[in-house]
Parts: sequence; C-alpha cells; structure tokens
Amino acid sequence: MTTKFTSIALFAIATVAAPATMAAECLQDQYGNQYTLSYDTDSKSISGTALVVQRNSETWTISGNYSGKKPHKGYQQVTMADSTNSNSLYMLMGEYPNFQWFYNGSNGGQAATWVACSSPVQPSLTPSANGRNGVN
Repeated sequence: MTTKFTSIALFAIATVAAPATMAAECLQDQYGNQYTLSYDTDSKSISGTALVVQRNSETWTISGNYSGKKPHKGYQQVTMADSTNSNSLYMLMGEYPNFQWFYNGSNGGQAATWVACSSPVQPSLTPSANGRNGVN
C-alpha cells in the first residue's frame, strides 16, 4: 500500500512542477528559413532554433516572448543569434501571424507572415543581394 501512495505523490509533484509548454511548432518565413518554436504558457516565453537556409542551413538559437492569453493571439518578439557571428542579432516582431524583420543598426520594417513549414516558398520573395531582404 505504501508503494502505491508514494507513486501517486511523486506523479502529483512532477505534474505540478512541469511547465505548461506547448508542443514544438514549425513555422517558415518568406525565404524558406524554418523556425522550430516552443511556447511556455506560464512564463509566456518562446524558445527554439532557426534553420537559416539563406546562410547555408546554419542553425541559430531563438529566444523571445509573447503577449496575450495564448500564443498566436497577440504580439510576439523573437531574437536570433547568428551562429557564426555573435555580434549579429536579428529580431522578428509583430502581431501573429504577421511580423517584421529588424536588423542591427536599423529600424527594420520589412513585413512578412508566418506560414506552416509545409508551405512552398514564394519565388517572388527570394532574398536580394543587398542584404535588406532577410539575413543574407
């Protein structure tokens, strides 16, 4: 009988201590960069990784937060760190599913929309060589 109560108590402790994290979700920007994001609904934080196809499929770390009662129902802001240059940070901010790119030393303002990773990349939105469209 003691074993049964001990098991129930341990399960209850584990259940209370676990953060309210949603399953990871894959989103894609207009260039085909893919973002695997997890949302912690207790702290309203976002964490994950970005597969940056514009940079030879480098993997970058993401952290951020959101406002609103649920993810995808409010303002989101995520920051990515360039894995090859620690001085380069990129921010994506906006009212989900829309966002804007923000670059070091710039106000950004390049509009984009999150889509599911299974969506095709729109050829008209491929990055330009001038460095202002995405992270090239």
